[in-house]
Amino acid sequence: MYLPSSDFVATFGDCDLYVEGHDWVLKRGSLAFDTDSLKNGKTLSWLPLLEQDYADFQESLVRGLAHLGPEESALRLTAFPTQDLILLGLASPSAYWVDLALRWVGKMGTWPALLPTLHALSLDLYLPQSTRRAAKRLYYTGKL
Repeated sequence: MYLPSSDFVATFGDCDLYVEGHDWVLKRGSLAFDTDSLKNGKTLSWLPLLEQDYADFQESLVRGLAHLGPEESALRLTAFPTQDLILLGLASPSAYWVDLALRWVGKMGTWPALLPTLHALSLDLYLPQSTRRAAKRLYYTGKL
């Protein structure tokens, strides 16, 4: 996918992030995925972003958007679908992605719509006990 009107923001491993208008695009090799693919859970290609420390990830986005000016940069940063990325990780059948998503939640905090998911994860016997406990802690306190 050619991204003529896209602005490069940052690289995370083999993932390059671009902002196109108010939409975010993830490019991995010759493949590109927009935020609709993330919001609809149609691709797992976004998951490797969860391997980044949340604070470092946010800092990289801020640096990558700095050329847009403070107002536009703030708007585009706010438009990044962090909650959708976390929900994708939490819905994964892999405890690895669930754990990484829970770490992000621990750094950014919970939101009301997330609470039923955290509660369900805390009761899921297919997850390791440490993952269930982390989900339970976040459900009750919002902190890891």
